Amino acid sequence: MHVSLSIIKAEIGSIGGHLCPSQCLVQTVRELITERGAKLLLDSDVSYTGDDIAIVSTHERRPTNEAVHKLCWDVFIAGTEGAKVQGLYDTGQDLIKDSTLFESYVIALDQRQEI
Repeated sequence: MHVSLSIIKAEIGSIGGHLCPSQCLVQTVRELITERGAKLLLDSDVSYTGDDIAIVSTHERRPTNEAVHKLCWDVFIAGTEGAKVQGLYDTGQDLIKDSTLFESYVIALDQRQEI
């Protein structure tokens, strides 16, 4: 069985500048990835470093699988809506400016030699 580890991060809203996401926002992303990824992911975890939220997931798809990356993208979009309601700073910042970077980074990772 092939198992891939995907780690996808984005800044979708933070408290007081670029400090950290609210606990409510982290919990929202955690609930969304668990619910929406139930049939696609083997396991997942949500954490943050500074103001970036990271979705760590394992799945049986290839590293650049579109469904896995779309799932994370959609969860970050939905999380951004929650961040707006909470009045957080710079909501959706990485999604607005990095959509092509997001895709390019994933492609670059897939071109690395597999171990």
